[in-house]
Amino acid sequence: MSLEMVRALYHDILRKILLLEVEKKATSRRILIQKSERERLPLIRDFLQADLSKHRLLEQAAVSAMQNHVDEVLEHIGQLYPSRGGISQIECIRGESARCEKMLVLVCKEIKHPKTCTFFERRVLNDIKRFVIDQAREYARTDL
Repeated sequence: MSLEMVRALYHDILRKILLLEVEKKATSRRILIQKSERERLPLIRDFLQADLSKHRLLEQAAVSAMQNHVDEVLEHIGQLYPSRGGISQIECIRGESARCEKMLVLVCKEIKHPKTCTFFERRVLNDIKRFVIDQAREYARTDL
């Protein structure tokens, strides 16, 4: 891929991410308005799925930029995912994706089979709900 093609791909990915962020903001509002825990769970799932999609798109951009040595794209992504302890940007992004996937698995299990969740899973789900609600409050405060 040429430099211009990588830049164009990255700008296209940024447009898609902007749409995902708008979707997350709308979902955030619905999460904050919804009082029923049972009806809030699908909204939390939607929020986490949008977040996972964002991470996957940025991973595509990072891989493309790294393969084609486009440092300006890597620097921009580096601002979103600062590397820690010698971990590459792609590993940081994949770590975030894995975290989202694990949360999604539990949320989906609670939605589909609520009676099969263990005590530990319910405790983790409570933390996930708190985390997403805190994120939703942040999104509600921001202007996109």
